[in-house]
Amino acid sequence: MKKKSLTVVLSVVLCLVAITLIVFMQRKKGSVLDEQRVTKVENEQNMEQEQCSSQVTTEATNTIEEVSTSEATSAGEDIKTDIISDEDHSTNEEAAGVKKYKISDITKLTKLAIQDSFAHVDVLKSEDDDLNIEIEYKIKMPTQEETDELKDAIGLKVKNAGDTCELSLKELANGNPFWSTFHWGKGHKSVYVNIKVYVPENFTDVTVETEIGSITASDMRGKLSIESQTGHVEVSNTEANLCVTTQLGYIDFNNVKFVGDCIISSNDGYITSKFGETSKSIANISMESKTGCIDCTFTKKLSNECNFTLTADTGSVAINLEGDNSVTYTTKKEKKIDCKIDALCKMEATSQTGFVSVN
Repeated sequence: MKKKSLTVVLSVVLCLVAITLIVFMQRKKGSVLDEQRVTKVENEQNMEQEQCSSQVTTEATNTIEEVSTSEATSAGEDIKTDIISDEDHSTNEEAAGVKKYKISDITKLTKLAIQDSFAHVDVLKSEDDDLNIEIEYKIKMPTQEETDELKDAIGLKVKNAGDTCELSLKELANGNPFWSTFHWGKGHKSVYVNIKVYVPENFTDVTVETEIGSITASDMRGKLSIESQTGHVEVSNTEANLCVTTQLGYIDFNNVKFVGDCIISSNDGYITSKFGETSKSIANISMESKTGCIDCTFTKKLSNECNFTLTADTGSVAINLEGDNSVTYTTKKEKKIDCKIDALCKMEATSQTGFVSVN
């Protein structure tokens, strides 16, 4: 009986141990599964973060590239410029020479903008399809080192801005404008730069701007805009829609055919114009000078309709007729004349305090 009871007890104990082992194994398996689930979730989260980070990086890169491209486009691209020759005419007294450049493959550009502070600029007709530039220079600085440094800096900067070719002198090695050398220290400084630009026919709109340098233009066609603060302006043998402005410099026209609405203005400079044959287009020409005088000479009969408005504040206005030109007065007062020349040219001349005359 006792043996039977002992057997039953052992069986019960074994059953309990077995149940305990089963429960323990189930819990351990569940813990492993939980760890696997957590690891899987963490891996998925890490992958999502990496994808987001990669997307943000890509977007940022694209944004940087777009900004860089935009900035490059707005700033303009350099146009290839070939140096044809570099002539050195230096002496012991000064550095001197002529640098010649040629710019090809620009037939798609229609506008030319030339800008400089002190250089003299000559604009002429090119004999071929290339834009040819000559830079003539004479330099004498307080020291030989400064002279050589400025001589080496002479160069051309040409950029493409849409349909416009922009042309100017290069900056110095330190990034300052070429003419900033005038602000360096003391001593005698003599710098002369003359830029000659030979313009091909595809450029039908030309703009030239200087501060002190004078400007000349010859044999031009299309639209021509010129502005100089204190430099003089001379235009000859040209048929164009003209806009010319100076502050102190005089303006001189010789054998110029005005086309369309033309505005000629000088604050203190004289305006002189000598007309030969006129354009076949109707022209409305306004000439205005505050303290300078206006002098117009007609050498041949007019062949088209021209409307002149000549206005001076303190300067005088003179109209000179040569050859077969005839004049018909409509009104004549002390400070104002309305007249017709050859029944084609209507002219109104006014001066606030100066004289108005027809000779």
